[in-house]
Amino acid sequence: VTSAESLLTRELHALTTELHAQSLHKASTLRNSQKQLVDNAIELSSATKLQKDYHFFREEVEMLGDPEEWLDLMKCKLTSISNELEYADNQLANLKSSQEEAK
Repeated sequence: VTSAESLLTRELHALTTELHAQSLHKASTLRNSQKQLVDNAIELSSATKLQKDYHFFREEVEMLGDPEEWLDLMKCKLTSISNELEYADNQLANLKSSQEEAK
């Protein structure tokens, strides 16, 4: 092996090593970019859902015309649900009492 061949072999090895390092760096950069794109897509999806929710409630308020009316309507709905739960609890208590009396 001549010294010229040996020199060329070392240079080729050095270039190959450098190319490999650059490839690894680019692959890492690409993975990080892909992760950032996924994170951005998730954030955008969440923001879109929040925006849809906001527009839905905004339309509800505009439809009623007065935010106080909307709040009153929500309070009535919650009171209705609470009353239904209380009624169901009473029915359950009555059922348990009837079962105990039947024993």
